Amino acid sequence: MMTKYKIIVSDPWDFEDATGSNLIIGEIVKVLSPSLVIFKSDHLLSFGGQTGKILILKPRYEKQALTIENNYEGTVGGAVFLLDDFENNDENFLEDNSKYVLIGSLEKVITTPPIK
Repeated sequence: MMTKYKIIVSDPWDFEDATGSNLIIGEIVKVLSPSLVIFKSDHLLSFGGQTGKILILKPRYEKQALTIENNYEGTVGGAVFLLDDFENNDENFLEDNSKYVLIGSLEKVITTPPIK
């Protein structure tokens, strides 16, 4: 089972997901570098006519990094990827084929083990 993450969307301020909240739940499917991770939403997202499940996330602040040491948590800028296949592509290709759509906080979802 992959680790779940949530993005708490702060901009656009009126963003609503399928459940009506400002949360996007999904998982990190690939880490290209401390400055770029690929996130896949559990639900189809829509931002001003752009739709998709794949988000390209980058740290919002210059001295911030998204690493295993900080559980990939932090303030991020996100872009919806406009193509179907993100595999085997470099950061420049991913950025050139995405549209910047959000600012938010990426946080690991705390899960509790099943009760036995």
